[in-house]
Amino acid sequence: MTCSNSNLFKFLITVWFLSFISLYSFAYIPPLKMILSRTAENSGNGIYSNELEIIFSDGSHEASTKELWTIENDRTLKVHVTGLKDLKGLNLNYLYLSGQRWARKNNNKASIKISDDFIEKWHHFRNSDLLYKSLLAHGFVTDEDSNLKLSRIQGVVAYSISDHKNNDPLAPRFWIEQDFFLIRKLRLSSGAEVSMDNYKSFSKSLHYPKERTLKWGNNSILIKTVTVNARSGSQGNLFSPQSLEINNQSEVLLNHPLKSQIEEFYTRFR
Repeated sequence: MTCSNSNLFKFLITVWFLSFISLYSFAYIPPLKMILSRTAENSGNGIYSNELEIIFSDGSHEASTKELWTIENDRTLKVHVTGLKDLKGLNLNYLYLSGQRWARKNNNKASIKISDDFIEKWHHFRNSDLLYKSLLAHGFVTDEDSNLKLSRIQGVVAYSISDHKNNDPLAPRFWIEQDFFLIRKLRLSSGAEVSMDNYKSFSKSLHYPKERTLKWGNNSILIKTVTVNARSGSQGNLFSPQSLEINNQSEVLLNHPLKSQIEEFYTRFR
């Protein structure tokens, strides 16, 4: 065999080997519990204060709100919403505690069951067993072994978590990026979809997207992360219903062109 033929042979062997390794790594799917454990490790620890900007639009009109979140985990969260620009005067306060959403109007505090479409909790599961139970409750997984396959989403390889024996293209589905175990997209049982982009690493092992896009029906909402900060020190009654401020929205939204979109967002997804 001549030198040139020998080099060509080595080159072809190398290409075949790399292709084999690439195919093998793409095809390998670890157990679901391991995937969820690695995902939960990206949810940080301790209490965080996150500032978000929510941008509403119908193509002709645009409005935005600022949200200040205080988050301990997937079950304990609090948000203060203020309107910006033409929504100035909008003031909403919600406390999410053990499956209930608390609010205060006048001097009365009341709670209702948290909506199945509540989306903020998904980035704050610090316990993989609780994450699995929530996926089960929301129909993303079943007790069978048909819940995992590899797919591409937003240009990356991801674990697709769903009941893949169900051929419904609109079935609930959860995508976790293969290499970094980050939630890239989810489709809820209601049909609403959330895409996550531009992840950043923050204090105490929290990985959080800088941008999210929520779509339902003809609506598309942009959620932008402004700041993320870990809190320290004693939190006192931070997550007590007694700490809630009074809500005010009726006068601000009364004749606003995006009234129905904003109200539905803060009813279903918050």
